[in-house]
Amino acid sequence: MKAMLLAAGRGVRMAPLTPRWSKATLPVLDQPLVLRLVRSLAAQGVQSVVVNAYQNADRLREALRAAPIPVEVSLEPELRGSGGGILQARPFLEGSSPFLVLNADMCIDVDLADLLRAHVGGGAMATLALRDDPRNREFGTIGYAEGGVVCRIADRLDRGFETGCGLFTGVHVMQPAIFDHMPDRPEFDIVRDVYIPWLHAGERIGTWLQPQDATWWPVGCPRELLDANLRALEQTLEAQPDRPDDILAAEDARIEGKLRGPAWVGAGAHIPPDAHVGPWVVIGAHARVPSAGRVEESLLLPASQPRAQEPLRRAIGFGEEVWMDG
Repeated sequence: MKAMLLAAGRGVRMAPLTPRWSKATLPVLDQPLVLRLVRSLAAQGVQSVVVNAYQNADRLREALRAAPIPVEVSLEPELRGSGGGILQARPFLEGSSPFLVLNADMCIDVDLADLLRAHVGGGAMATLALRDDPRNREFGTIGYAEGGVVCRIADRLDRGFETGCGLFTGVHVMQPAIFDHMPDRPEFDIVRDVYIPWLHAGERIGTWLQPQDATWWPVGCPRELLDANLRALEQTLEAQPDRPDDILAAEDARIEGKLRGPAWVGAGAHIPPDAHVGPWVVIGAHARVPSAGRVEESLLLPASQPRAQEPLRRAIGFGEEVWMDG
């Protein structure tokens, strides 16, 4: 099976971290988002991946050097939208029946075997991964009728007979036949220009519900990036209950100041003697905490050396700058 990760875009919501960082290459516990996804897919049998890119394609390639399966980058000189990006990757994808498409700006656990069973059993051109989630109102929902077929897409289409609804996670399974129903133009949206016309024509799109306890952390803005890192730290520590200090530190990290867990300290990171760090911090690889700095519930991106004069709380250090939440 092949998969596509949608990573093209300007990253406007991730400002001011972009354009210095490509959104899909931003790290969670020092691992780029896009690499986390590729490794997860490879562990479940996906054999190769294509990633689309608009800006910072070189950074994407660098982030994917450690990928365990072949990865191609589909460069878009001009943005093609969610649908146009998939269409451009057609030569790569149509050899897989079905193929998988995912947004690259998230952390997610997907039971791929169960998703594929639902897709094959539903006999639809595409199957969308949904979840029943407290954030339904924030993101909007997709309604499904008897048998799990899509009957409503937010407030843009409603065919009635809805029996349940869920938040769309950004994961699709598609049959190669979908390419025959795509507009013959370079830029278009997969939902607006493919799914909605398909449903208006009376055809089927299936759904699959992700378990509520499975991970789904969208990472579209700095606040979500910070929260994803802190949740990943918590999740990692829960998997290591015998670690009494709640500190995960690389062997070559220089911890000279006061450090209170829960904390992650990456390779080559430095906490100077007069610093007070923690709890709930992620100090990225080769990052340096400010002298006499106080850092709590925050993230320092790899190689950052923020020149902050005030305590950092709910903050992200990037380069020499700091983003503050609120």
